[in-house]
Amino acid sequence: MLSRLCRAYSRVPRDRSSNASEESNAGNPERTLTVLKDETNYTLDKISKVIRGYFFLFTSNKNQEVKHHWANDPIVVESIKKITPLIPTMSPDHILLLISNLSILRVKDQEIWTSLESAFINTAHKSAYPENLPSMSVSFANAGRKNSELWFLIEEKIMTEVYPEHQFNARGVSDLFKAFGESRYGSEKFYEKLKENALATIDAMTAIDLMKILNVHSLLRAINPDFLEVLLSKSLEIITNFGTPYKYNLLESTIILGGKDKYLDIFEKSVLEVMSQIRFVNFAVLSGAYGRLDSSKKNENRKNFMVVLEQEYCKKRDTMLKTSRANSIFREVRIFWGFSKFDLCSNQEVWKAFLKDFAGINKEDLTDSMKNVVEELEIYGKEKNLIS
Repeated sequence: MLSRLCRAYSRVPRDRSSNASEESNAGNPERTLTVLKDETNYTLDKISKVIRGYFFLFTSNKNQEVKHHWANDPIVVESIKKITPLIPTMSPDHILLLISNLSILRVKDQEIWTSLESAFINTAHKSAYPENLPSMSVSFANAGRKNSELWFLIEEKIMTEVYPEHQFNARGVSDLFKAFGESRYGSEKFYEKLKENALATIDAMTAIDLMKILNVHSLLRAINPDFLEVLLSKSLEIITNFGTPYKYNLLESTIILGGKDKYLDIFEKSVLEVMSQIRFVNFAVLSGAYGRLDSSKKNENRKNFMVVLEQEYCKKRDTMLKTSRANSIFREVRIFWGFSKFDLCSNQEVWKAFLKDFAGINKEDLTDSMKNVVEELEIYGKEKNLIS
């Protein structure tokens, strides 16, 4: 990420008299904030100082144990308001760098992203290097941009400027899968090209690259079986490179996408080795995914894994609920529903406590699929004499 931004950074015209002082801001967020507060910098000839300032704030977090959330900093928020009106008259290079820098700061302000999107569509896309299109796509996806014109434009640019003769590297193609998949855009022909590109770069794929592709297919709940086989085979080959969170994600995707037992056996083992670090969301996704398995897929190994998962959750439930900031009851519905599909009820007191909380759900607010899950849990609770 830093190397890409540094290349883009070098394209933006700079005031030579201020180069040295600006470079010193890279490790000094206080100086950068002073630049952002300076009203005289919000002109077209000086705006590059502000744009680079966002990058310097990002790099200031690099070696910090506790990362500062710069997107919520009052000075940054005010700076975003002041820079937005200038966007329609900025140069394409300024626009492209601003897109990247706001993305890495995780700025979600939709007013500025609407302006950046329009500027990109109208002019800036013509100046975007093809190699930077994946990171641009991720920036727009992370900002939640759903404009079909934007995604059609990026797809067309890739199909006409890249894929006739070239390909993206492993990171680039995985970023494109992530961005287009999460945004629910991209033609069938485009995804076929992405798949060909991924297969051509499979040897260079890292655990992160593989998980971007697997995660987005899990989200879409569809994948070509042969493509899945290649992705899982590569994942198995480099399983020792998967950090703990990715081990959970890998098993989740393999279950959801219908991976073969030979992969599940090994991926389950890798998760069991780090079960002590499991998070609330992993319990929900794993239990829900296992619960949806066809009866023919629920072999002894799958059940043994779920036995451990259920016992682990029963031990950790109180802690999970205390530390959860999400709407925990709906996660718990998925968790206990998955357990019920394997007829697992090792701790009746925990189950009764859940079902007591569960009784307060307003069914009128539920989707049809969630209503079915709730009804099945009620039936299971009564069968086990957990509900009177």
